[in-house]
Amino acid sequence: MAEAWSREQIETRIDELKREHDGKEFAKAVRRFAAESLDADEREVLQSVLLERAGEAARHNEEVDDRLYWGGWFRRTFRKLEESADPLKRRPGR
Repeated sequence: MAEAWSREQIETRIDELKREHDGKEFAKAVRRFAAESLDADEREVLQSVLLERAGEAARHNEEVDDRLYWGGWFRRTFRKLEESADPLKRRPGR
């Protein structure tokens, strides 16, 4: 019988696959890894790891969205870009 995969080993393998593949190819590689190497319990661990990572990515995007909404450097920078791109919004004397 093959040696069981630990959560750490599964995470390491996912990291390797992510470095080797992008987008749909990454998804195919993960599916192939799960089908060829993992038993049912290990596939549940894999699912948990993938869901946690998806949640981390979503939280990161929410943080960026909040920063954009509330202002700061992003808002000032984009406002300057918009003003420079639209001559009607430029202030007189500039």
